[in-house]
Amino acid sequence: MIEFTVRVDRTLYLQRNETKIDALLTVTTNSRGSAGPGPGTYAEVIIIDCSGSMAYPNTKIAAARRAAAAAVDALQEGAHFAVIAGTGHARPVYPRDGMAVASNDTRGKAKEAISRLSADGGTAMGSWLRLARTLLARRPEAVRHAIMLTDGRNESETAQQFADAVEACEGHFQCDCRGIGKGWVAADLRLVATRLLGTASPVVDPAGLVDDFRAVVRRAMSRAVNEVSLRVWTPRGATVQLLKQTAPTIEDLTGRGVRSDALAIDYPTGAWGLETRDYYVVIDGLRPIVADQPSRAGRVGMVVGGTELDSAGVRVQWTDDPYLFTEISERVAESTGQLELARAIQEGIAALRAGDTPKAEAALGPAVRLAHQSGNQRKLRELGRLVEIQDPVAGEVRVRSGVTAYDLEVSELQSWQSRDVGAPDEEIGP
Repeated sequence: MIEFTVRVDRTLYLQRNETKIDALLTVTTNSRGSAGPGPGTYAEVIIIDCSGSMAYPNTKIAAARRAAAAAVDALQEGAHFAVIAGTGHARPVYPRDGMAVASNDTRGKAKEAISRLSADGGTAMGSWLRLARTLLARRPEAVRHAIMLTDGRNESETAQQFADAVEACEGHFQCDCRGIGKGWVAADLRLVATRLLGTASPVVDPAGLVDDFRAVVRRAMSRAVNEVSLRVWTPRGATVQLLKQTAPTIEDLTGRGVRSDALAIDYPTGAWGLETRDYYVVIDGLRPIVADQPSRAGRVGMVVGGTELDSAGVRVQWTDDPYLFTEISERVAESTGQLELARAIQEGIAALRAGDTPKAEAALGPAVRLAHQSGNQRKLRELGRLVEIQDPVAGEVRVRSGVTAYDLEVSELQSWQSRDVGAPDEEIGP
């Protein structure tokens, strides 16, 4: 089992008559006894794009076969699993029906079937996800997860059909997505990852795909608690104006809450292993109270099956003293800085797509400055794909000549990756 610890960071004081507060929530899990549910309580679906474009160049389908085989090898003994080939429809590769139970024998048979995968056909990712849901629905007691690799645009179904399929899968399993080659669309992968509580990353170097697939499946096999919610309680009259996960990736959960009672809302966070995640919350509509002691402005906790595992209060004290209410929490400032950095990069990418170079430079310049100020060398390297950095301190940049559509798709996915507050630069992102 694992246990949760919830930490709240914010400045205690608020200016008199101010009704809004923000805070950084850091949720950490620690091992307590057995680290996981045990054999047989995991269910994994490996989805490999086998559309015709995966053959151009044929190194893509070869890399996909190797990665899928590595994912099979990473399965925990006794886990249920299936492999799907995705084209204009979804086709079971192994087993032919239902899900297999991981063993030396079934792993070998699965890898043999994977070795025969070839590229031919269209791309209908919604159908792939629907088949994954059907298979995973047979294991309702398990931690359910899928990993999906694709290289192309979703051209064999309408955008509405795709969106409907993603919606139909929401809450039934989690899914991590990877884009290989140069034909995939960041918005498609982001839609799946966001709604299905997973990650979306570009495969910039196909040589690393095997290790990435292996790591993703091992991480899924290490999750010990399924369907965890973050509960936010607010006083009567107050509301949660914003709730975003800020690390390890940026995800907006604001509109996804389900009210558990008149004063509390539960936000989905998926399955958890041994890890740390950060969340930024804004509560508005508070009623200022003049008192010598702090007042409770909210409470946050982690909930499984209606049971609260750990919680922490959000406290505030109203004051007229500017030396107190102007203090800033360094951890909150770093978290909001990461949100600002991501927003600036995304605005720059949107401007580049629209062909507005001055607007792009006006957004990406501040992004460079923010990355430099925070010592985020990885973000500086990623920004270097789009701009020539002339002065990182001042944020002076020039858009590179020859920026391609692929560069924009890669940069968009990377813009959502962040780091734990206080983490050294080498620990940034996956």
